[in-house]
Amino acid sequence: DNYLSSVSDRTSTFDIKSSFTMTGNTINITTNVLPFASASGLRLHNVIFEKVTTDNVASNGETEFHHVMMKMMPSASGASPTFVSGVPQQFTYSYDMSTTNVEEMDDLEVVVFIQDNATKSIVQSAYGPDGVSYSNEARLSDITLNGVSLEGFDPDIYEYTVDLPESTVEEPGLLGIPMHENALTITNLAFAVPGTATIDIFAENRFDKETYTINYNIWYVGDIEKLDQVVSVYPNPANDMLNIKGLNQSVDVSVVSTSGAVVLQKNNYNGGSIDISSLSRGAYFVRIRLEDNQILHKKVIIL
Repeated sequence: DNYLSSVSDRTSTFDIKSSFTMTGNTINITTNVLPFASASGLRLHNVIFEKVTTDNVASNGETEFHHVMMKMMPSASGASPTFVSGVPQQFTYSYDMSTTNVEEMDDLEVVVFIQDNATKSIVQSAYGPDGVSYSNEARLSDITLNGVSLEGFDPDIYEYTVDLPESTVEEPGLLGIPMHENALTITNLAFAVPGTATIDIFAENRFDKETYTINYNIWYVGDIEKLDQVVSVYPNPANDMLNIKGLNQSVDVSVVSTSGAVVLQKNNYNGGSIDISSLSRGAYFVRIRLEDNQILHKKVIIL
């Protein structure tokens, strides 16, 4: 018991989600493996066993036997995958169990384990229950920076640009909140600003995955700061038309999506309305390039 307790407390570099269904006498197994480190020289075994058997009693007084192995998939040697950190793999197997010594088809279960083929040690294991359906939801419901929700966040938009003040020396505290409570999030920090951070979300099934990218920019300000205070974009939120007031020169105007893509460009703008009716609803940045190439940024919501 002490040994089992010590082993169960060890940290593994793999996560396994497995389940099976029965179609008549045929068992259908789906096993997903999520590695947190790259590895080779391992064997993946899917073992089908019967929970209790009674027809195989002999003369030693035993009346029943528990966890009796009936079949190993894909074979007794197992599979020999090469695992890449952060890249899920899926394994599917089917087998007609009527060709084995199974007594009751509704008494089966699957156990999955990954074994180091050199040392024979088990590096991870899991049960594969009957008929369990794991969620494939791999989106976030929110992203927070230093505890504040990311402005303009949309679960179906996967890249954002965040402008940080010139005095910023450390990246904000980044947190992704998954939609499904059993999804797994892994945050990869930028470790410097400007820089790029990512949040990987693995669904409960440990196979479906989404990645959100956060690009940190430093917003340098100087004399332009005064101009920024008088220049405004209106209406905000906007619908079909957008206006800029407070300018005293011709400028180049770009409307940029939160993913960094320029979706509308108007050069030599010196006033008047800008038609934005073709743009999808959401958050955008209006980038105003002055004659001296300094840039103003204004955020606008399009309805």
